[in-house]
Amino acid sequence: HYAKLYIGHDTSTVHFSASNNVPIILLSRESEDKMNDHPEYLSSIMRFYPNSNKAIILQPKKCKWPCNTYSIHGGCASPYSHCISQIESDEIVQAYIKMKEDCQWK
Repeated sequence: HYAKLYIGHDTSTVHFSASNNVPIILLSRESEDKMNDHPEYLSSIMRFYPNSNKAIILQPKKCKWPCNTYSIHGGCASPYSHCISQIESDEIVQAYIKMKEDCQWK
């Protein structure tokens, strides 16, 4: 039996879910404002997007210090989670509701 939904950050589990046609709500550490810092490189979310047509990606709008002054191709420069913590629980709930409607779960 497969899960009905994967909610989490970008790990191998998200790709296993995609390969088994499990809908995905991905919490990305990469902020929207850092996605195009290096046009010669695709951002990590663009490079490793889950191979699924049932995916919703939630991202922080802006990165926080020190990532806003130091870039490692979209990666986090901080030793602790901080940018991803800007994703509000309400955003996750709204993504779940949308996914539930799109997948027509009961």
